[in-house]
Amino acid sequence: MPLGLAPFSDTDHRVMGYRDSAAFFEQVQTLAPERQRFVINTTHRLADVEWLTRTLDDQVCRGRGPVITEGLLSLQFYLLLTCADALGHVCTAKHGVNERFRAFFETLPQEVRLRLTGHFLVWATDWEELVRLGLADPNTQTAVYPSRERINQQVEYLSIRERLDAVMDFFYFVRRNPYTHAAEYPQLGWHPNLSVLQMQRLGVPNVGTMGELDRIQAMPDGNRLYFVYYNCDDPIAELRWAILRGLGEIVRLGQQ
Repeated sequence: MPLGLAPFSDTDHRVMGYRDSAAFFEQVQTLAPERQRFVINTTHRLADVEWLTRTLDDQVCRGRGPVITEGLLSLQFYLLLTCADALGHVCTAKHGVNERFRAFFETLPQEVRLRLTGHFLVWATDWEELVRLGLADPNTQTAVYPSRERINQQVEYLSIRERLDAVMDFFYFVRRNPYTHAAEYPQLGWHPNLSVLQMQRLGVPNVGTMGELDRIQAMPDGNRLYFVYYNCDDPIAELRWAILRGLGEIVRLGQQ
């Protein structure tokens, strides 16, 4: 019975490190059944995201974007992160979802981790640190929104591992988990900057802008506060690229 791999473009196969679909198919066939299942399921999630991107882009360009554009963009982000859940099964023997999720990102090639931490600039902080840095007033309970330069100052001396930890925390605690429960807490499913970035990427005229703040979000998780700057025009495409690279590595190393 032929494998149920979802079709990828030639570009996607090259990102994964394969010359074409035949080479990828041949390698997947050599995998153990359980590993093969996770790989196949991941290809379908990645194809779902690609279809959603093309369909939504087309509608927005035609001026017919749905009122739920923001939710659909957040859904794509979420679907990509569930790929990390699935592929984490073959990266670690641990059973916890959080452990599997992190194991996937931790086993990515160094090149991919560098690109991720460069495109997702994440400052994980809290109220007390903001007060110490003069960015918050405890008397009025107000905070000064940090600039991209200030965020960069806070993270530029961190190691790649520390920066990756912050990115993984942001992905897991702010982007993945809240969307899982979005029906119960719908306000947590939103991520307003994604639609602004999409319209800017597509060249839609008269898009409102706040300069660099278009790409910064302050998002809480308990006592933690995440300031996130997307150092790219399409964070969904960047995350999908990283998942593809990780998938290619997992298939290539499957028999080792």
